[in-house]
Amino acid sequence: MKVYFVTTNKYKFKFAEKIFKKFKIDLVWVNKEYKEIQNENIDEIVKEALEEIEVTPCIIEDSGLFIEALNGFPGFASKYVQEKIGGIGIIKLMKNEKNRNAYFKSVVGVKINKKIKTFSGVMHGKILYVPQGDEKSFDSVFAPKGFEKSLYYTKDIETDWHKSFTKAAQYIAGELYGER
Repeated sequence: MKVYFVTTNKYKFKFAEKIFKKFKIDLVWVNKEYKEIQNENIDEIVKEALEEIEVTPCIIEDSGLFIEALNGFPGFASKYVQEKIGGIGIIKLMKNEKNRNAYFKSVVGVKINKKIKTFSGVMHGKILYVPQGDEKSFDSVFAPKGFEKSLYYTKDIETDWHKSFTKAAQYIAGELYGER
């Protein structure tokens, strides 16, 4: 069975494709942007975007970095903030903050016919004092819980993306093949 993944991010597609193959699902890349509403709740952003997408079955994914000391900023605006100030900008914003707690949250939305469901994954950690890796990337300033190195250098761990894409693939396999 084919499932369409609407995203402009080729890296994200390749990442998800590996997970979906484990569930015998062929992921097809639809290199297209979709409308994203401005909302602090990523689940709502994903659900609203799926309403507008006509191809089915399909998935989309949205994610963000949420920093406790900054009241959840950059959150839903992570892509924009990363493009504008990068990881080094986050370090500067956090300069005098003692509370370094943060988390990445990923939400994968699934649409089969008109039925919409979301699956999330969270990875807790902390904001580092000095970037480790590409200073533009949030991965270089975030250390997953239990690690001293940045996410940039700890790629072989279960991330928020692993969790959300795996849950979505399990659900789709159950819906399309009756396997759970």
